[in-house]
Amino acid sequence: MTVSVELSTDSAARMRLAVPVAIDMARELGVKLEKDAAEELCEILNGQLASVQTEIAKLAAYAGDRRKIERGDIDLLVVSAQKYDVWELTEMLAGRQPSRALEFLDSLLREGEAPVQLLGAMAWMYRKLLEAQELPEGTNGWQAASRLSMRPPAAELAVKQSRKFPRAQLTRGLEALYEADNRLKSGGTSQRAVMEFLVAQLASPGKVFVGQA
Repeated sequence: MTVSVELSTDSAARMRLAVPVAIDMARELGVKLEKDAAEELCEILNGQLASVQTEIAKLAAYAGDRRKIERGDIDLLVVSAQKYDVWELTEMLAGRQPSRALEFLDSLLREGEAPVQLLGAMAWMYRKLLEAQELPEGTNGWQAASRLSMRPPAAELAVKQSRKFPRAQLTRGLEALYEADNRLKSGGTSQRAVMEFLVAQLASPGKVFVGQA
């Protein structure tokens, strides 16, 4: 299957629509992609079908005779490095350190991180931080893992990091991430420039202003 079209210009809608497409992609390779694994994959890759297709091919090879791709496979092979990268970036954003955040972004891009996938990982992170803020005080790692659909160590980190952000900062940040996604899709501006502007926004000591470029 060659992916030549995008499903939607709206990021959330694109991720929802990408899930059944991803399942079909896996089926064409003779592998069953579990629905929760498909949702995780499409969320972290921001519904970008070309990236989804590439990762499914890798996952299918990894699954081998098992012929099934599970959520744990996604965590292990696709998103672990990106998630750890964005959690490290969280410290800089929460601390309002734009210079450090931009230097970190530059290192990720120079190491070959794709802006679209990095943006998807950041949007995933912001959604998890918002979810973590809604958990009761004293929620332990296992409880958080169940509520957030994350592994316990990552869930504990999400809860810890979520306490460092005012909720308004996270909601404005998520809006800025969706706006950046639209700018990446529209073209006309370099992907690096879009990402640099986004990170500068998110780490700015002032408010996050959505829609500026």
